Amino acid sequence: MAAVLLQAGVPQPLFGRGGEAGDVRGLQQRQEAAHRLRFLHTGEALGLLGQLVAAIASLGGVFLVYTGFALSWRRFFSRRRTNTEPREEAAAQTERAA
Repeated sequence: MAAVLLQAGVPQPLFGRGGEAGDVRGLQQRQEAAHRLRFLHTGEALGLLGQLVAAIASLGGVFLVYTGFALSWRRFFSRRRTNTEPREEAAAQTERAA
């Protein structure tokens, strides 16, 4: 059931367009659409194919979380080099070349 607000004894829908006070058919249509969208959202409406698409989308979300943590880990817990190492290597290479 859709949530309704009683105002002066007349039910008014909280979500969507209210329309007229006696607009029961519009409310029923919105409820039916929401009911159908729920089954589309969970993958039940299209059977096995819909559930497969929902599973792939869920795995994609898990993969995004994993890559975010992996990048954060590499950024914050990597071995830190001192700033002098690259300079020393560059100086050694120029000495070898000369």
